Amino acid sequence: EPLFRSDRETIEKYRGVNFYEVEPHIYATADTAYRSMRGEAIDQCILISGESGAGKTEASKKILQYLAAVSTHSADVDRVKDRLLQSNPVLEAFGNAKTARNDNSSRFGKYMDIQFNFAGSPVGGHILNYLLEKSRVVHQANGERNFHIFYQLLECGDTQLLNELRLSTEPYDYLYLRQGECTRVSSINDQADFKTIRKALPVLGFP
Repeated sequence: EPLFRSDRETIEKYRGVNFYEVEPHIYATADTAYRSMRGEAIDQCILISGESGAGKTEASKKILQYLAAVSTHSADVDRVKDRLLQSNPVLEAFGNAKTARNDNSSRFGKYMDIQFNFAGSPVGGHILNYLLEKSRVVHQANGERNFHIFYQLLECGDTQLLNELRLSTEPYDYLYLRQGECTRVSSINDQADFKTIRKALPVLGFP
């Protein structure tokens, strides 16, 4: 069961409420930053830190979900929101991996900058990635995997695509994918995640 619920009812519970009037939740932090930005017209920053497995990736996703839910709607604004939300599964696929401590560990740092207009609607943004663990591509410790995207591609790529890339469907055929002796993880659904990525890429402007 998720530590924090993320349904619409929970979002409304924290919307516009004083930080100390409700129990702790990532939405309370997001709401305070959002209202301070609008009320004081001052840039806000939320720093998410912690050790591996602490929930940094999930926290960043919850903040984006909250901002998308409480801000105004229009065709242009919704397009920006979709891009911000859909960037997460793509970044996770190419930058996250199973480690000894966390099945979905981010192997990079991320700085996300979101621009809002006077009405508090997101109108743009950019994501800066840094310190990607490039060494993982060629070596994984026992019990760990390479980046998710490699296993997703072999698991769910269609026959034509795999043939064009001259790939098989078996991770153990490749040294760089089998070193950790852990090509499949019970908590990870590579097929479902790859389908999510295929839907997200066009939203982000990739064919």
